[in-house]
Amino acid sequence: MCIGHRLAIFAFVYVGLVINPRVDHPWRAFPKNLMLDGWFRWDSGWYLRIVQRGYEFDPHEVQLPINCFPLYPLLVRGLAIITDNPFIAAFIISNVALLLACVLLYRLVDRKYGETVATNTLGLMLCYPFSFFMSAMYTEALFLLEVVGAFYFAQRNRWLLASICVAAASATRVVGILAAIPVALTYLQRISWRPSGLRTNILWLLVCPLGLGSYMLFLYLKLGDPLAFYRAQWVPGWGASFTVDGLRGVLVNAWNWQHIVEGTYDGIAISNVMFGALALLVCAVGYRQLGFAASLWGIVTMMISLKIWGCAGRYSSVIWPMYVGLALAIGGRRILLQSVIGGFCLLQALFVLMFTHGQPLF
Repeated sequence: MCIGHRLAIFAFVYVGLVINPRVDHPWRAFPKNLMLDGWFRWDSGWYLRIVQRGYEFDPHEVQLPINCFPLYPLLVRGLAIITDNPFIAAFIISNVALLLACVLLYRLVDRKYGETVATNTLGLMLCYPFSFFMSAMYTEALFLLEVVGAFYFAQRNRWLLASICVAAASATRVVGILAAIPVALTYLQRISWRPSGLRTNILWLLVCPLGLGSYMLFLYLKLGDPLAFYRAQWVPGWGASFTVDGLRGVLVNAWNWQHIVEGTYDGIAISNVMFGALALLVCAVGYRQLGFAASLWGIVTMMISLKIWGCAGRYSSVIWPMYVGLALAIGGRRILLQSVIGGFCLLQALFVLMFTHGQPLF
């Protein structure tokens, strides 16, 4: 399913660029290869900069890429030694990570809910309007693999592997450290919350913060500020652009009938907020069926991500309990499933064309 869907969307992007070759973006990775070119836009440039030049600190620059965590660019740099091209390396890493994440997620869901729910979960995730980012030069696919891996191995009492996945997630995004919560909760559930049940294998959980901790140590040695990544996020052009007042203005405009009729409201911002809210709602409402650990992780991760509400759609694409919750809510209603997936696909087609042609989705 994953391979078939990705091949279809790759073909769709190629045809879209052939029919409309105009790209409103300052740089092109493969201007002479439209099969690949569309997947490298916007934040891809920041990851490319890290891959090629490392973390540079220019006090005269407002935006610095130190808020981009190091594991993804490190993997790209390593594979680029073989591919001789960082774009090709990034494309391979993202799509292989997505494929592996689909395998682990299917097994994780199938074990608890059965084959039908597992299949529908993958279908909903792959067709989710913002999940095309998982094939681009972005961290979405790698982060999804790491988080799903943490849950997968915790469910199988493989505490070292689960903790390594958490450490990797925390070296990919700052919210990755939150995956330590469900891993720890799963461990405590296994011992029935009894202190007498503790064993030395609990020490493996100390591996969880090593990814984030290592990056903080690097920033401390380089800049004397272990939280520099957080401060770098809240500057004009990034997090500082998404204020509470700004969100209020977007919502007020979208609520006005005249603006709706004229289309003079920020549809992309509304889409981001709506899909971020959907992820939050599904995780909250479906906590009984999803389980406390998965639901809590989804809620906390999405609440933190919503602080940058203009990117909430992309951030919500990795909240895998949302897809499980939707699959459970839909159940065996085939027409409803087809309607939801159809609607997702239409929006995904629109968004991916906007992205590949250089239009912002934030």
